[in-house]
Amino acid sequence: MLKAGTLEKLSHQQYSEIDSVLGQLKNMIRKYVLIEGIAILVAIIGMLFWVGFGIDVIYFWMSRLDLPIWFRKLFAVSAVCFLVYGLLKWVLFRFLRSMTNRSLALVLEKQFPELNDRLITAVESRTNDFPNENQLHLSMLDKTIDDVAGLMKNLDLGQVFNLAPLKKIVTISLLLIVSVFAFAWANQPAFARLQRAYLNWDESYWERKTVLEVSIVSQPGDVIKGFKNFQYKHPRGADLTILVKVPENAVVPDVVRLKYSLEQGGKGTVYLTKSGDREFRHSIGSLVDNLQFSIRGGDFATSKYYHVLSVESPRIDSVNLKCLYPEYTGLNSFDSEGKIQRENIVINGSSVSLPMETDFILVARANKPLRKIRISGEDYELQYDADSGELKYHWQEDEKSESITIPLSDENRQNLIQPDFLSLQIPFRISSFLEDKESSGGKPDGSKLAGNSSISELIQRDGFRNRMILKPDSQIRIELWDQDDVASLEPARLTVNGIIDEDPVVETELKGIGFSITRKAVIPITGVIRDDYGIENAYFEYKIDKQPEWSKSVLSFPPEGRLQKFDLKTTSGKSDERFSMLPLELKEGSKFTLSVVAVDGDQLNGPHSSRGESYTFSVVSEQELLSILYGKEINLRKRFEQIISEIEKTKSDLESHRDRVVSLNSRKDSTNNRSDVSKLEKELKTAVDVLAERSLHQVRKNSTESVEIAEAFRGILDELINNSLQTSKKVKRLEESILDPLTNINAKLFPASDKELGLLKLAIQKERNPIESMESGIASLDRILRQMRLVLKEMQELVKYHQAVNQLKLILENQKKLLEKTEQIRKKNLLKKLKGFDLE
Repeated sequence: MLKAGTLEKLSHQQYSEIDSVLGQLKNMIRKYVLIEGIAILVAIIGMLFWVGFGIDVIYFWMSRLDLPIWFRKLFAVSAVCFLVYGLLKWVLFRFLRSMTNRSLALVLEKQFPELNDRLITAVESRTNDFPNENQLHLSMLDKTIDDVAGLMKNLDLGQVFNLAPLKKIVTISLLLIVSVFAFAWANQPAFARLQRAYLNWDESYWERKTVLEVSIVSQPGDVIKGFKNFQYKHPRGADLTILVKVPENAVVPDVVRLKYSLEQGGKGTVYLTKSGDREFRHSIGSLVDNLQFSIRGGDFATSKYYHVLSVESPRIDSVNLKCLYPEYTGLNSFDSEGKIQRENIVINGSSVSLPMETDFILVARANKPLRKIRISGEDYELQYDADSGELKYHWQEDEKSESITIPLSDENRQNLIQPDFLSLQIPFRISSFLEDKESSGGKPDGSKLAGNSSISELIQRDGFRNRMILKPDSQIRIELWDQDDVASLEPARLTVNGIIDEDPVVETELKGIGFSITRKAVIPITGVIRDDYGIENAYFEYKIDKQPEWSKSVLSFPPEGRLQKFDLKTTSGKSDERFSMLPLELKEGSKFTLSVVAVDGDQLNGPHSSRGESYTFSVVSEQELLSILYGKEINLRKRFEQIISEIEKTKSDLESHRDRVVSLNSRKDSTNNRSDVSKLEKELKTAVDVLAERSLHQVRKNSTESVEIAEAFRGILDELINNSLQTSKKVKRLEESILDPLTNINAKLFPASDKELGLLKLAIQKERNPIESMESGIASLDRILRQMRLVLKEMQELVKYHQAVNQLKLILENQKKLLEKTEQIRKKNLLKKLKGFDLE
């Protein structure tokens, strides 16, 4: 090996010249690499700019959307990472790469053949690995080094480098960077847009001519609602109306397109309908599924999907009324301590009827927590918002209106909506009048109806403790909003009908008395009095002749305890009330009017009173009344005689047809001509059938008329008794000789005859021999006739008695007239005698 000491003896100058040339080459290489690396980085920057610009333009052209922030951030980070990678790979690592003299020598040996490996020999001779040769070799090495040093002075190191790639990349980088600067100068808005997109990372960076604002038209009331974080909660099953507005300073697109998809499947694209100069709408009927959609129009498109979530709408699940009725109704219940309890009424329909002046609390429970409620009627609106805790009241009547806002205390707020936000309770009172009776001198002031501004004064003064005053037959509408601001599809409606306390109903009729009475008469009145909530009092009222005012007389047994139904009766338990005429001491010829009056217990809007039928009587003498009754008896006797005549005819018809049946039966036994007998038998059968039907109908008619005659005679007897005209003989004669026999005829004989005639009809229908049934029917009618003739005889005797009475009455009247005429003649004769004396 060639030792260092030996190598140092070689020419030091030649080595310096070699190292100098190799150092120049190394510097030239580093400069080349640095220029090339920077050019590459500049070209990459230009390419990234145009790639980012192209992506943004193409994406906007296709979607009308800004690039998502995540994509822009990813692109920017990727670009920075790529530039750092390029800086390290093509600049820093290459620039700092270690280059040995041996590698540099090899480069020169390859580029300059004339070196003929002498340069690499000279470079390697300085290493310890060089072979240890003899002195000859050292001389030859020294010669080689000396020759290389001489050659290297004249080498053109520039020939080592191929400048064409460097020029190409530099040219490309210059073109790219110049294009970027030219674009930035020529189109500053676009360059600024890219800056906002990739450097500032703005959400929206494109400057659009068209801007679309998306909202929802919510019902009820066409309320415009926006999206919160691109979400809107919609009541399930309701119609959805999407509203797109174009601001004033934006360009209105020709069409607006909506692209949608449903959660349960189904998607599509529709075009919105233009509903104004700057409005577009689209409605979806009865939406029950979740929906997402995007909007595009002009150069604008929504950056995110709008989500419509179908949720259950708030509704009223149950409504109860806690009622406190007016005291006069008697409908309130009491607890064990005697305190009044509110009556709970469960509402199953859409209306309820309550007595006027009822104080009630409407308790409604919703299906989900509430945030806002609105209660409205014909002329008022009450609105409560749980967020603000304020109660807004608006009232309107004709052209006058008023609105107030009332901050509620915690107590009143909890009274209105329960802490669970599911239940609400509103106090009301149904009334025809607003003012209390005390404020109007004991009577309601009808000029101040419900809805008056005094309501707002009450609320303003006392918060919500006072009741809302409802007019009769008014409707309460309740609208709900849940805590997501979803409104109820339809307001809950409840019609509250006010039951006005009607006047008592008095139904009366006379019993056993006519309209002609004596001075000693007792007038029986039977009937019933009804009232919705109870009768406070009832009494007689009467007038004599033409008196202007009614006089009052108490009942012998007035109502007690506010009965809803009261039957007129006396203390003796009879089913009538009696008015005695004797205390009035009326004269014959007077007119007397009598009526029954009832009064209810309504002390709020009453009391109400009503009068039954008024009965007008004529006061007559006993003889005149007897004469009237005699006339009635005459008419009844004539009717009775007609009944007897009709029954006799019915009996005669039955006997005649019986004889024909007997004759036909005899002929059937004695003749051989069956055809003639059969024809006669058929005709007779039809005739008997018709007779049976007619006879049955006639007997039933006569039975009804006989009952009416008996009742009429009972009325005559009652009139005699009630007018104090009865004697034991008269009563006994009417009861034993007329009424009792008639009762027996009507109760026993007529039903028996009806039965026999019914059996006759049945025998004919079953084609049995009718003779036996006809005989029974004739016998039953004969029994009726015998009894009725006895009654008729008594009626005739009674007529004779009345005729005698009438004759006596005529004799007395004639005698009275004769006495009056005799008195007049005596006065005339006396005056004549006085004229015979000359008293002058």
